[in-house]
Amino acid sequence: GVKDKRLYLVQPEFGSMLKLMGRDGNSLSGIIRDAWDGMDLAPLTKSSRVRATNPHIVIVGHVTQEEVRKELKVVEQCNGFGNRFVWLAVRRSKTLAFPPSRDESRLNELASRLNDAGAFAQNIRSVAWSAEGQATWAEVYPNLSEGVPGHVGALLGRAEAQVGRLAALYALLDQKSEIDRCHIQSALAVWAHSEASVEWIFGGGG
Repeated sequence: GVKDKRLYLVQPEFGSMLKLMGRDGNSLSGIIRDAWDGMDLAPLTKSSRVRATNPHIVIVGHVTQEEVRKELKVVEQCNGFGNRFVWLAVRRSKTLAFPPSRDESRLNELASRLNDAGAFAQNIRSVAWSAEGQATWAEVYPNLSEGVPGHVGALLGRAEAQVGRLAALYALLDQKSEIDRCHIQSALAVWAHSEASVEWIFGGGG
């Protein structure tokens, strides 16, 4: 096997994956759910010995509102598949017939900061809570774990897990080994946009 179990997938045609998943006998939904949970992955066939242990997988998918409404079946919205993703509606902020040249110095600065954060994170075995972060998390956790009825609520059913992961990422980007109040607030801001996005995408918005 290999030591590095990380896999970063970018799927520009996420709708095609959802359509494939809807076919009878397709096991992709279950595999993705197991991967999110960190479980070992192996096909349920006697003839295959392919196996992935301790996987760490990230999927970034792009899809239109119309296509995801059509292809993400109701069962996948409610069985835990849908809420293993952070849904984000994205629109362009302006129309530019002649966009300006990108700022290379700014781009290099951002790349350098990300590289430093990545190097820092590689030496951190676990992310803990600061005293202030722990108190803040205790305040927001009941509301995050409350749950909302209906299929929109099902798609947001892992709010506490998603916000906790986002907060940990913000801590590492800040080159901290502890989650502080500001990291939780940043994660909550992202999650608020995700909640609004799910309501717009699946709740009938246009």
